[in-house]
Amino acid sequence: MYNQLQSTRRSFLLNAAQLSGALGLAEGIAPMFGAEPQNCAGPKTPIPVKWTPDNNPILPRLPASTLNAAEMAKLRSAYAALRNLAVTRPNDPRGWLQQGDKHCWNCGGGLDGQAGEEIHGSWLFLPWHRAFLYFHERILGALINDKNLRLAYWDWNNAAHRAVPPAWVTPNTSVNSLFDANRSAVAGSQVPNSLVGPAIMNPILAAPTFANFGGSSNAAGQLENGPHGAVHIWCGNTNLSSARVDMGLLDTAAQDPIFFAHHANIDRLWDVWLKAATTHKNPTDSAWLNHRFTFWDEKSRLVYITVADVINMSNNLRYTYGPQIIHFPFNLENPTFLRLTPDSNRNIILPDQVKSRITAANSVNQQRLTTLRVEGVTLPPNAKGIYRIVANKPSASAGEITEAPNDLNQTPAKSDSEEMQ
Repeated sequence: MYNQLQSTRRSFLLNAAQLSGALGLAEGIAPMFGAEPQNCAGPKTPIPVKWTPDNNPILPRLPASTLNAAEMAKLRSAYAALRNLAVTRPNDPRGWLQQGDKHCWNCGGGLDGQAGEEIHGSWLFLPWHRAFLYFHERILGALINDKNLRLAYWDWNNAAHRAVPPAWVTPNTSVNSLFDANRSAVAGSQVPNSLVGPAIMNPILAAPTFANFGGSSNAAGQLENGPHGAVHIWCGNTNLSSARVDMGLLDTAAQDPIFFAHHANIDRLWDVWLKAATTHKNPTDSAWLNHRFTFWDEKSRLVYITVADVINMSNNLRYTYGPQIIHFPFNLENPTFLRLTPDSNRNIILPDQVKSRITAANSVNQQRLTTLRVEGVTLPPNAKGIYRIVANKPSASAGEITEAPNDLNQTPAKSDSEEMQ
């Protein structure tokens, strides 16, 4: 149990390992990075024009912890250009602090008490942030003339990726455009299991309705109130003793580049939830679908976009999410079978005590035979599937698996169950 943090208009509330997002922001340009804005309304806005999708390539957002050197360099170059824009053209609405102020304005406002529409604590939370990340991504790409740039997501729900991704903390100095001086989390810091582990995430991803998962017209969902706020506060203060700038306060949260990797994962989890069960559906209420948000696009135009526009992220927003390996607890004494869906990856981590029992049994029986039972795989009628099993390679992804020993490479999936040894 964690001590309850004081709740203010610009802070998150942490209570017993769950966080309620109670954020606040406002207009104007903050005088310096890491300072709470007095006013965050931003530039005077013209009448917005309707946003329309383009035909840019549909490309994946990748796990932040798996970026290679070239991918890290591209992202850092884009953020360096974004930071520079805030200095050379401080009134450019695309600039770094201007974007931070946009989040501030819709999250409670600045210190002067002025604010725009509040997008936390309701069903607007997920679609607004999806749109925010989309325009942020497009601005980054435009600044380096690269339409293929996509944000990376920090999959802190993956036990292997709980540490702050290397690109954001190596080097952990201002020469790195992804660095933030007010970030408490450093290289090697890992989000606690108590905040984002299976006990927290499994009930959220199994939430029966969007109202439970993503919020209703007047209440926050479990994803926002739980790991979303928890990771925010943890980044700003890994001791969780208080909510601090930048990530721990709503009016400054988007001044830390890790904000966008964190929220890309929140956005991805929305997609994961929808695909987890056929009964998981977005709201159909016209008040939600037709709700408008305004943003500055990569051409410095003020545009409006609706919730309905952002629901189809691949066709409209031109991105998907790269393959993910999720780590599940696995107890051989009381097995819990893994339920898979088509095109999903699952990574089983055996506890040390289980490994020791297997080693002991092998030393006695002189055989190394372990059975993995896979069940619950359902495929469309007349479709075929393949199980690909990789041992002792936690970082493996479906795209890199091209060969496997003997018949394990081409084992057809069945609609009931398949036992493989």
